[in-house]
Amino acid sequence: MDSQSAADVHGVPETPSMIAQRSDTSDMRTPRSNLGYGEGDQVWTPSETYGYRRCTIVSMNGSDSFLVECRDDENPAQGGQYSVRPAEVKPYYDYGPEKTWADNTEMVHLDDANILHNIRRRYYRDEIYTYTANVLLAINPYKSIPGLY
Repeated sequence: MDSQSAADVHGVPETPSMIAQRSDTSDMRTPRSNLGYGEGDQVWTPSETYGYRRCTIVSMNGSDSFLVECRDDENPAQGGQYSVRPAEVKPYYDYGPEKTWADNTEMVHLDDANILHNIRRRYYRDEIYTYTANVLLAINPYKSIPGLY
């Protein structure tokens, strides 16, 4: 049989085990590789200081790594270019400078980088309570917030 599997020929949807048994796996990709990152895209990359920081993809070195340029929002002099594996990259969604969500599940990308970013933005506005579905996340502001209670 050529590149089509027996399930494709008979109109039956393939199960994950059928896909794993096929000898031609060149078209199989991980969910993250299907996001279609490209040069100029903004992404989140790991940061020891902030958890994640926003970077721009400068070039793509095949499927092995991206060359990204990062800038530090709090200290613009820090930053620079470095290589990062695609598995470490998280999608960045620009929703404007003022938008935050009281419930993280309303966000487009629900991953650790975007959740941290939303919580950090809310913290800076003295909005210390954020839900993730029915779980309440509270960040201690270490100060009194007028009108909170």
